[in-house]
Parts: sequence; structure tokens; C-alpha cells
Amino acid sequence: MKFFETGIKGSCYIEFVQGKWTGEHWNVDSLYLHDDDFFGLEAYTNPFTEVIPNFAHWGVTEVTFDDWKRIVEVSRKLDNETKKIIKELRPWAEKNFRSNDVFTIIGIMEGRKFFRTGIKGGCYNEFVQGKWTDGDREHWSADSLYLYDEVFEFLDLYTNLFAKVIPNYAHFGVTEVTCDDWKRLVEISREQGGEIEMLIEELRPWAEENFRKNKIFTILGI
Repeated sequence: MKFFETGIKGSCYIEFVQGKWTGEHWNVDSLYLHDDDFFGLEAYTNPFTEVIPNFAHWGVTEVTFDDWKRIVEVSRKLDNETKKIIKELRPWAEKNFRSNDVFTIIGIMEGRKFFRTGIKGGCYNEFVQGKWTDGDREHWSADSLYLYDEVFEFLDLYTNLFAKVIPNYAHFGVTEVTCDDWKRLVEISREQGGEIEMLIEELRPWAEENFRKNKIFTILGI
């Protein structure tokens, strides 16, 4: 297979589970699609989100047989990698529906939904404890948190959140966030609700720890 893998036991993969999900991860009959490939669908038409409006990128989504038929129909109108991904998934999905009413897609649910640690490269926004000065500090710090840029773009965090508090926010540069900025970000995220509020709530313990010893934290864009 070009896109899907089997036998995965961890890391950043979307899990496609036969039937209803029982709560167990990394099932032997599951297929796994790297989240880079899945988020890449957003650059084109994502048949999953088009057919299932409440698709949970960072949660659990059940796909019925009628959903699947519509997903296949949408993909057939495309001429890009998305069409190839759905075509590769078809034999597995057809086998599933011979014995199940649904299959389940498990989004990125490993501990943190949005932020990661221990990243050493790639398209991530780095949230750095304290002040970052180019030349004085390294990228990919052990105490940093990392937000995948596809998530940043998908939630339109610049427009919906950061630009409302920090007008000169530098998506492709360095932005310092003060304690007052942070309080406003929390307030606005609660007004927004949904996944933006969830993202800021996930960041809160890290940010509060930072402000106990630093006046700011720094966001390093792409």
C-alpha cells in the first residue's frame, strides 16, 4: 500500500477501525494513515469532511455504509492524491461492510490532541518557554510544545484567535505573548468555543507553568 499501513503501534496516525470502536487502539485489522497525509486532504477536497460535517479530526467518527458510498462518489470526481487514498481504502471498507454497519475513524488522540513534544523538525509552530533570541537559543527545545501548521491553518487560528489579541502576530516569524495577552486569548477562545477553546485549554497548564517563572512565552512560526 502507498498510503495506508498495518501493524502500527504508536506515533501520529489516523486509525481506521473495523466496526464500532471498542476503546482499544492499534488493532491488528485496522489500517493507519499518517496524519500528514490526512491533513494534506484539506488542500484539496476532503471527502470525509464533505460527507460528514461533524467529522472529528481529533476524536472518534463513525462512517456508515451510506456515508461511504457518498465518500466514494465525491472522490471519483477528483483527480489528485485524495482519489488514490479512497481507492486504496476501498477493499478494506467493502470487507468491513460485509459484517459491520459502520467503520470507525480514530483521530489523533494520544494524550494531547493538538500539541506535541519531542519534535525535531517539520512544519510545526514551536511554543517556547520564556524569551527566545535567535542565536542564543536552539530550536526544538525539550520543554517546548509543537502545533502542526495544518492544524493552525485548519482552525484559522490567526484570524479567529491570535490577530484579535496580537495584531502584529508573525505566523512566519517570532511572536512574544505576555501574561495579559494570554488572559485575552483564553477569554476569546471561550467565546469561540469548540476546538479553539479545546486547544487553548490544552495549552493552559504549560502556559501557566511558564508564567510562574517568565514574563512571556514565545511562538516561533514556520
